[in-house]
Amino acid sequence: MGKQLSFIILSAFVLIFFVGCAKKTATPSNKTNVQQYSFYATINGTLWGTDSVSAIKYTDSQSGMVTILILAENTDGSSIVVGVPENTTPGSYDINKTSLYGVSYKGPLGAYLASSGKIVITSNKNNIVAGTFDCTMAPDPSGNSKGTLTITNGGFNTAY
Repeated sequence: MGKQLSFIILSAFVLIFFVGCAKKTATPSNKTNVQQYSFYATINGTLWGTDSVSAIKYTDSQSGMVTILILAENTDGSSIVVGVPENTTPGSYDINKTSLYGVSYKGPLGAYLASSGKIVITSNKNNIVAGTFDCTMAPDPSGNSKGTLTITNGGFNTAY
């Protein structure tokens, strides 16, 4: 399972660079209530903001499992991806090597995958997912990053 999640998260990085991200704004037909989607986090004590956030549904061709990949990108070239199963209901979920929940980071600090932490889904309905996350990240085994990263106060709210 851990390898599967790593593959899904790494696949998301490929999608970031080839598909690109755009800040989404949903405009209801009556145009009286505009929803601004968001993504934020603090990395090693420094606020990390995003210039774009989007989400896609990724279906694993072998297992058929559908994962929501929430993609955020900053102008410094860094990106964070949060992955949760599509059918996730509101609640708290652990992040670990065998979990179906994950977070990855790629940017000037290197490439990292969450090794422990928690994702809290506050809402997942009408193709909009919202929640928070905190995690400790270890270097991606395929790279040459050193040390660990800590993400705190992470949050997201976006359509998929």
